Amino acid sequence: MVSLADILRAEISEQISERERAKGREEGRAEGREEGRAEGRAEGRAEGRVEGRAEAREEVRQKLLQAAKNLLLKGMPLREIQEVTGLSEQDVQEIGAYTLH
Repeated sequence: MVSLADILRAEISEQISERERAKGREEGRAEGREEGRAEGRAEGRAEGRVEGRAEAREEVRQKLLQAAKNLLLKGMPLREIQEVTGLSEQDVQEIGAYTLH
């Protein structure tokens, strides 16, 4: 026959086990949240670097286009402007078409 003490011990043991499982779940959630935050920060930094580089390249390109325009206005030949700026022949010709008309 099962004694009252055995039943109480089993019930207490079950309650302790449930608390431990709940604590483990909460610790797992907290760990998962922190890992997610760290991953999000890393992804955000990587995206920021990519966007920053793209913006910097575009800024440099715009400055080169402006320099090419200024050189055209000073009368420098298209081929020399292309060599000096590193812009494509098409880019320099397009600038020339807009600048010289």
